[in-house]
Amino acid sequence: MNKQRVFRYIAALAVLTSLVVGAGPAYAQSINTLSSEVDNASQVVVPFWQAQPGSAGLTYTFVAITHPSLAGMSSQIGVTATAYLGTGSTTNTYGTSTDFTVSAGTTHRLFIIGTPQTSGAFPGINSLINTDSTVSGIIGTDNPGTGYLRFDPIASNPKTNSGSGFQDITMLSYWGAVVFEGSNTGFAMEFIGDATDSSSHPDMTSGRFPSGVN
Repeated sequence: MNKQRVFRYIAALAVLTSLVVGAGPAYAQSINTLSSEVDNASQVVVPFWQAQPGSAGLTYTFVAITHPSLAGMSSQIGVTATAYLGTGSTTNTYGTSTDFTVSAGTTHRLFIIGTPQTSGAFPGINSLINTDSTVSGIIGTDNPGTGYLRFDPIASNPKTNSGSGFQDITMLSYWGAVVFEGSNTGFAMEFIGDATDSSSHPDMTSGRFPSGVN
């Protein structure tokens, strides 16, 4: 995938999301970082995530990562997820990065939330993070956060078949959404570099984007 395609995806999603949440400035701050820091041969990136604690509007980000059990894939693939804040800095993160393993034929779930609240979906999400091995969480602060999300391989040589298959996170399938719990709305997220590379589903109406408002 060339850089022109990367920028086209980022620009399209920036326009769509700014119409919903006024997030244009957050995109503008992180586009330069994305273009210079992301290795789309081994990493997967999402140009935008958002989280707001209950007092600020009950918003969280959800991502599902599926291992499609394709030929050549390792049966277990380790992933590191990091939520960078929209300042353009790769050292400014929301909460702490989380590591997890996606096993063949399974789906791992990731939530990005602010400090858990006592109402809405947050107590249930926090309970899942603490009790379910197939659920991970990036838990920030009691302040809202926006920025870009990056997935990195835990394996040091994911493109090398060690005999049990490739531990390549770009062969996994990703889907996610930013959820506005208070209004029961949200929008799908864009993933750059994954197995489907943000391609539209064959049954989608012609001209529709694979993410954002349709």
